[in-house]
Amino acid sequence: MNKHQLPICRDTLRKRQAIPMKLAQLSYTKPDAAISFLRLWGEKKIPISPLYEEILTHLESE
Repeated sequence: MNKHQLPICRDTLRKRQAIPMKLAQLSYTKPDAAISFLRLWGEKKIPISPLYEEILTHLESE
């Protein structure tokens, strides 16, 4: 592996970094959904990209 290559996709890293902020945003309007997503994330029951997309879907439907 090239020393400049990451073992994980940059897009996935960006999504992983954004999830806490997105969950905080969601918690103001849909606290039950935010808690549910937090549990899924904490228990590693869903991959980062699908989780991120689901959170965005809930945020957009506000």
